[in-house]
Amino acid sequence: MIWIIVIIQTIAIVRLWIVVDYLIEWIGKLGDDLLELDKLQQQIIDSNKQRIEALEHR
Repeated sequence: MIWIIVIIQTIAIVRLWIVVDYLIEWIGKLGDDLLELDKLQQQIIDSNKQRIEALEHR
């Protein structure tokens, strides 16, 4: 009877570890995506600054 409980707990722990591993990878990918968006946002800001400066010099 104890072996059945141990096997069930082992299966539960393995499944939980799989979920945690997936979440860690997902969070890492989300972080990478946020960095890409931050770079894109900075490029847009720089481009807008250049346009404003060009309009001011006219």
